[in-house]
Amino acid sequence: EHRSRPSRCIAWQVGMPACNGSRAALGGDAVVQSISEGRRVLRRYRYQVGALMLTVSLASAGLWHWFARYFSIHGFDCEQTWQNYVLLGCWAVSSSLQFVSLSFAPLEDDLLLMRSALIAEICLMALSLYFLLPVFQRLPPVSGIVVEIGIATQRLGFIAFAIRAICSKDTSRTHWRMCRAIHWANMLGFLKHGLAATALSLQCHELHPISVSIVLDLLPILICNQRQGINALLNRVFIRCGAKRAAAGIACLVGRCSTSGVLAQAQDRFRTVTLSRLTFEDLAPSTPSSTLFSLSSPTPLGQCDAFVSHSWSDDPLAKWSALQRWRIEFVATHGKEPAIWLDRCCIDQSSIDADVQCLPVFLSGCRSLVVLCGTSYLSRLWCIIELLTFVHMGGSLKNIVFLPVLRDGMRKEDRSSIDAAFQYFDAKDAMCSLFIDRQRLLSGVRIAFGHVSVFSGAAQQIFKEVGWTETPRASASVEV
Repeated sequence: EHRSRPSRCIAWQVGMPACNGSRAALGGDAVVQSISEGRRVLRRYRYQVGALMLTVSLASAGLWHWFARYFSIHGFDCEQTWQNYVLLGCWAVSSSLQFVSLSFAPLEDDLLLMRSALIAEICLMALSLYFLLPVFQRLPPVSGIVVEIGIATQRLGFIAFAIRAICSKDTSRTHWRMCRAIHWANMLGFLKHGLAATALSLQCHELHPISVSIVLDLLPILICNQRQGINALLNRVFIRCGAKRAAAGIACLVGRCSTSGVLAQAQDRFRTVTLSRLTFEDLAPSTPSSTLFSLSSPTPLGQCDAFVSHSWSDDPLAKWSALQRWRIEFVATHGKEPAIWLDRCCIDQSSIDADVQCLPVFLSGCRSLVVLCGTSYLSRLWCIIELLTFVHMGGSLKNIVFLPVLRDGMRKEDRSSIDAAFQYFDAKDAMCSLFIDRQRLLSGVRIAFGHVSVFSGAAQQIFKEVGWTETPRASASVEV
């Protein structure tokens, strides 16, 4: 659980057919192919989402300005005809669509596209104020002033929030501020049309047709509140193949480092520790120790017997007992002590980021995955990430070894708790030691799946295929 912040984003997908046959076996070529393909998929996905956002924004802006010119010539008619309702309703919708396009794009981790989109919207907002001047001149003084104040407040308010978002250097903060700008623009739009409807209704001495805009303003507010659902829809439309989605997730995890650079770095940093060298005292503390790193040694990728996935929140003695039982079985089967990758011993605490970036390659370099599943395992987001990454880097499900972590005197209670965790697993409830880690990991999940519930379904599919969803037992095989 003591892992550092991931690079940009993470994504996986399971339970879907491969695009071009079965995945390659573990190895350097398979890793390079997976990362390269993932980067191509992710780059295309960004372009598609950006193009969609730009198209919707420009189309709505053009439509909005056409209506502005129309009303500057014909004014606001007080007659309650269906034509007036349609025209004013379409004008309100075209105004709201500019903000709606920002609500589902760009992707959360794309700082450049977020800034570009905000700059474009600022230009459109400033241009709209210029085109509105002739419209204001067609209104009576009082009504014109009220409408002018409402529209100017909405656009200037959005511009102020957008500039603040653009100035943010952190991706997550930029995205949060962009969402706040959209939220306040929608709320101010609702207020704007309310003021306009009131002023024009008083002028006409009856309900003015522009009142329909108040109802239509609820549409963008509802759409913006369903942003994750919209992202899930876009994901299904633009990335239909599960294998491509998984490859894109691996590419996100390794960050912007070149494919060859990631592989070379992983080969230099990959380490293992012989399990017999460890003692219970080495694993008992809840915080990492730099002295344990000296127990591990550099190892070629593919020469590690097992990647040990566990939660540091689980009982240390129960974990140690489960790991020792697996060790005895391994030695009896293979006639040697197992060489394992354990975060406590194999991550250099002075440069954690570099090791985390290489995590997919590390997992591909291990012959099996040993899951020490205690009562808190499924509540740790990093543990689920390790499990799904192992599968999507080419690891076979039969090479995943499940070891229940049960405390003495509470074995029945712990097993019931583990069973319930598998049955009701939901990734949105999973936590990390650092809040910022959780935010970035879930951001990556939303980019890949659009909604955390889809990611949860992917994990549950693995649980089902491995046979963990009903009273999980220790895996019988230890294949390497």
